[in-house]
Amino acid sequence: MPLEKHEKTSEEKPSSFTPKTPLAKRLWALRQEVLASGTPLLNLNEIRQELQARRGGVLDEEKA
Repeated sequence: MPLEKHEKTSEEKPSSFTPKTPLAKRLWALRQEVLASGTPLLNLNEIRQELQARRGGVLDEEKA
């Protein structure tokens, strides 16, 4: 997948991103809160592992 080729770290920040929709504004605000708290952001593989763990170890169908 293209997203795995370049996984952003929490130190990288989009330079000109401006959320426009209410949902995007809320998600951006939540992201900023997490960054300010010092909690590291998850990369794509870590997100997949977390989802798998929350699903009781069941693999995603497209990965199986």
